[in-house]
Amino acid sequence: MAVLRKTYYAYLFIKCLLTLLILRIGNSKLILVDFDFTLVNNHFDTERLEYKKEKLIFNSVVLQILEKKYGFFPVIFTARSGRTIKYIKDYTEWKSYFNFILCCGITHSKYSIAYFAASIFTSVIWIDDLSDVNFVTGKKVVYKDPKVIENLCFIRW
Repeated sequence: MAVLRKTYYAYLFIKCLLTLLILRIGNSKLILVDFDFTLVNNHFDTERLEYKKEKLIFNSVVLQILEKKYGFFPVIFTARSGRTIKYIKDYTEWKSYFNFILCCGITHSKYSIAYFAASIFTSVIWIDDLSDVNFVTGKKVVYKDPKVIENLCFIRW
């Protein structure tokens, strides 16, 4: 099972890199916005241990940042798996604010993907809380801020 999981994460990682190459055509600036606990909050039912199946409201402060960043290609950037795309499409008004949903599978992959994006786009803004939450235990793991590199502006949420 572990090999299958690692293979799936590798697939998602490669898919993200290829997607960014395609998105670069016609776009020079990118804004990556994390979904869980950055763009939306309180979307997990802790009693049923599942994501709520109701309309989710985006964080208004994050949306204000998006509005001020004219010329940036806005992307939802989540560490969840590919099946999350259907959830986001079904329970949010994502198309009103974003042009794409990028699922990388695990939080650790986000660093390499963001660094790669910064190497091919002229400017990248990354808004993220960089954490993982185990909804069953309530344990939260917070990751370090990414290294400061040219063309990448990180905003910890």
